[in-house]
Amino acid sequence: MTAEYKPLPSWSAPARENPSPEFHGETTTAVIHEAVGRALSMWEHAESVLIKLFQLLCETESLAAPRVYGTLESTYARQFALKYAAEEFFTRRDAQDRKLVLGFVKAYFAASEYRNQIAH
Repeated sequence: MTAEYKPLPSWSAPARENPSPEFHGETTTAVIHEAVGRALSMWEHAESVLIKLFQLLCETESLAAPRVYGTLESTYARQFALKYAAEEFFTRRDAQDRKLVLGFVKAYFAASEYRNQIAH
């Protein structure tokens, strides 16, 4: 049995919604702090998956690849590490899978701008 992979839909920024004129804000900052914490925790889960993806693309069981990936400080550097590892990995493999992985990396990079806006 083979699985059929479908490419990710193009990622686009979420629509901005303005609050109603009757809304005058929260009574405490706890709501925003909780929302920021949840968003950053979900981002960390995504980063954990990307570490494993990088290890897979490097074709190693060694923890050296994940440790190297973890030292890359910027999303920009991580995107290129994943991109080049995928390009090398897929030189002798299915081009459709390559396209799927590179599409995922592209979506990650596009979403990282919003992660940085939340965190900083």
